[in-house]
Amino acid sequence: AIRLQVCPPSLACAPAVCNCGIRLATDTDIAKHVMRCDSSTAVSHTTRHNKVRDAILSVASRFGLTCTKEPRCYSENYTNGHERPDLLIQGSTCIAGDVMVTSVMAFDAAENEKNSQHKEAVAKARHVFFPLIFNPDGAMGTGVTKFIQKAISLVKHSSLLPK
Repeated sequence: AIRLQVCPPSLACAPAVCNCGIRLATDTDIAKHVMRCDSSTAVSHTTRHNKVRDAILSVASRFGLTCTKEPRCYSENYTNGHERPDLLIQGSTCIAGDVMVTSVMAFDAAENEKNSQHKEAVAKARHVFFPLIFNPDGAMGTGVTKFIQKAISLVKHSSLLPK
């Protein structure tokens, strides 16, 4: 309901004031604000980020792929202060990804930021990097689509599936 910006009458609570001080006039304003403001909910940006990362790893693992959360195998390849992407999926091709849940940045800008942080270091290991950008409403950047397509190809080429 929040994603669709529809508030059932039983949950209506507008007008309201968030803990951050912003006045919210409508239930739609509240729904949008809750997804973006750490002061309005116990679910922080970090918690949301980690849940998305862990969900991706869980699905890939259920399909028989070998997964690593916050892999350290790239550490020596970084020269820009970052230590690692959020996840690594190993197969005939190894793919790494770094998650960002943002309502502030445009998808292109967020993907460019993640690529500048991780793509070179991951490529040094002959692996492929994908920026995994989401907004709180559930929309995804093009890197997520490409990552999913590559993960599907890894599953298809896996020896775990009947040929």
